[in-house]
Amino acid sequence: MAENNINGTTRLMDEKELCRHIRAIDKLVHELDLPVDVVDQSYREILSDLQKSTNAKAFLPMLVSRSLKNRLRCQKEQQ
Repeated sequence: MAENNINGTTRLMDEKELCRHIRAIDKLVHELDLPVDVVDQSYREILSDLQKSTNAKAFLPMLVSRSLKNRLRCQKEQQ
């Protein structure tokens, strides 16, 4: 088990779950061509919100990735 601190809330994550999130962040960094810290911060914010509303841990990386892309798309459209 690994301790994951998201928005000041500490939550235990098993190694498999943590690896899925790390892979999702890496994929987004390359796909969106953004700095790791930008993607990581946004990913953690969205993950924190989604963890409150779902117990489907296996789907969280996909849901967070989709939400992050939508957030960035909306920000880009507003510019």
